[in-house]
Amino acid sequence: MRRYLDLETIIRPIVDGLGYTFIGLECFPSNSGTVLRVYIDIKHGVGIDDCKKVSYQINQVLSVEGGLKNNYTLEVSSPGLDRKLYSVDQCIAQIGKVIKLSLAYPIAARRNFKGILRDVRGEQLMLEIDGGQEMLFNFVDVTRAQVVTKW
Repeated sequence: MRRYLDLETIIRPIVDGLGYTFIGLECFPSNSGTVLRVYIDIKHGVGIDDCKKVSYQINQVLSVEGGLKNNYTLEVSSPGLDRKLYSVDQCIAQIGKVIKLSLAYPIAARRNFKGILRDVRGEQLMLEIDGGQEMLFNFVDVTRAQVVTKW
């Protein structure tokens, strides 16, 4: 889950220095180059002015430091209700909630699991799936973890 550590080492201090919490980032190709999406949070909730402020600072630093080899579009956003989980610490805060996991390698011919996050044990997530069955997943094997919001 930690594919963009070089970008994170540039961006995290900017976000933290502005008083926000760095949640995570995604980087993926688009027709016009690369999309760099940065997720931030703050106690009072993230608004458009917060995103503009952080976006401006990140753009300033990336224009000097580099970090991306081609054209990029920067998007700064709140993590939202269906937030992605980028670290074990973020998972701890979601114990008791329903989450979805995608794995790099299948377990019993499955890569995708959904269930209640019951516990975090070191670097392992315990999920209650399929009507009460508990399974442990190594966080390093998780390619995507996300909170599931019930409406």
